[in-house]
Amino acid sequence: MAQSMVFNLDSEVQLAKWLELHAAAPDFWAGPCGALDTVRGDDRAAQRWFGGVLRTGVLFAQQLILTDAQLLDGVFFQSFTAQGTLELLGMPLSERPALRIYTRAATIEESLRRFATTADGRRLRFVIWSSVLPCLPEGTDPGCAFRALEGRPADRVADAPAGTVAHEIAALLEEGLGLTRGTLRGLAAAWQSWIDADVAGLVETAPLELPDRALFESRMRRHLSSEGVGLPHDTLRPIHEQPDRSHARTAIDDLEVDSEQKRRLHVAYADAYSLALSESCGADVWLKIDAADTDGGDTSGGPLRAGQLALAGAATVQLGDMTPARFQTLRYEARDAIAAWQERADPVATREIAYQVRVASERGDVRSQRQAVRARALMVAGLALVAFVLDLVPELDGRWTVLSLGAALLVGVLPEAVASWRDYRNLGDGRLSSVIKLTKG
Repeated sequence: MAQSMVFNLDSEVQLAKWLELHAAAPDFWAGPCGALDTVRGDDRAAQRWFGGVLRTGVLFAQQLILTDAQLLDGVFFQSFTAQGTLELLGMPLSERPALRIYTRAATIEESLRRFATTADGRRLRFVIWSSVLPCLPEGTDPGCAFRALEGRPADRVADAPAGTVAHEIAALLEEGLGLTRGTLRGLAAAWQSWIDADVAGLVETAPLELPDRALFESRMRRHLSSEGVGLPHDTLRPIHEQPDRSHARTAIDDLEVDSEQKRRLHVAYADAYSLALSESCGADVWLKIDAADTDGGDTSGGPLRAGQLALAGAATVQLGDMTPARFQTLRYEARDAIAAWQERADPVATREIAYQVRVASERGDVRSQRQAVRARALMVAGLALVAFVLDLVPELDGRWTVLSLGAALLVGVLPEAVASWRDYRNLGDGRLSSVIKLTKG
C-alpha cells in the first residue's frame, strides 16, 4: 500500500490556513465539541480545504502518514475531531484505516502526555501550541506566553490515569497561560476523541523511530540549505542546534535579519522539517496539495525534489465540497481510475480521475438525485392529468392537450438531455488533464 506524507497537514501550515479562513476567537475551544459547530456551519470553507486535502491525498496514496505532533497540535484535526475527520473520509470500518499515525509512545494518549512534558514527565516542556494560538488574547506574544509554561510542575499529568490525560493537560495550559477555566474544554474533548479512535482501532498507529539525532540534523541542514534562503551556514547554525521545532522557531525570531528573511526562513524551516520527517517515516511520496489553486498552477512554491509530488486544481475543491456519502460512492465507482492514477500519475490517468471527480461533484448525492426524480415524476404525472382533463372538455380544441403533453415530455426528458450534454462537454474538455496538476520531482 502506497503511503504519503502531506505538507499541508503540518501543524504550522494548518494554523496559517485556519487563521486565513477564520478569525481568532477567545472562545474558540470553549464549547463542549470544540470548533466542530464552526466548521460544520454555513461557512464551509474549512471543510472545503481540509476535506479537499485529505481526500486528494487518500485517493492518490491510499494511506496518509502523520506524526503525533501533526495530529495532536493540528488545529484542523482537532477542530473536526476524530469522528468528523473520519466522516469526511467516508471510510467503512471494514477498510484499513486511511490515517497512519507515528507516535512517540505506545498509544496516542501516552504520546500526548510525552508531547507536553519533559523526559521525566514531571514538568511541562516548551511547546508552541499551534492548536491553542487561536484562542490567546489579542496582542499576546506566543513565544513569551508558551515559554512561561516551561518547567511548570506537571505531576497531575504524570499521575493522570488513562482517559483523563487530555483534560489534565488542558487544565494546566489554562492555568499557565492565564486563561479562564474551561477555555480549552473543547480542545480536551477533541484530543479525547482521537484517543478513543485509537482504542477503537479506527486509526492505525506505529512507533515513531527517528534515526539518531545527528542523521536527522544532517537531513535538516541539507534541506534547509537547499531552500535558498540566502543566509550563510554560521547564521543558520543556532537553528540547527535547537532540540526541537519550538526552540528553533524562537531562534529564528532572535536572528538579526529583516522581517522578510525571517518569514522566508520560517517557511523554509517548516518545509525542511517535514521533508526530514517524511524520509524518517518511510513515506513513498511527499505531497503538496493546494485546494485554492484552481487553475492548475504549481503548488510547490519552488522546485520539487525527488520523491515529491505537487497536486493542484479544481478537483481538490470539488472533492472538499462533496458529502461523505458522495465521496464514498466516488471511491467505489472510480476504483479502476483511482488505481491507474495511483500507479502511473500520467496525464491520461489524471484526465480520467479528474473527469470522474467532476461528474461526481455535479451529480450530487444519491438522496438529492432521488428527490429530483420524484419531483420530475410528479410534474409529468400532473401535466399528463391536465392533458387528460383538457381532452374531455369539448369546448377546447386539441392544441391545449398537445401543449400539455409536450410540456410533460420536456419535463421528463430535458434534464437527462442536459446531463448528457454536460457529460459530452466534460469528455471533450481539453483542460481536464490539468484540473489536477501533477508535478513530479
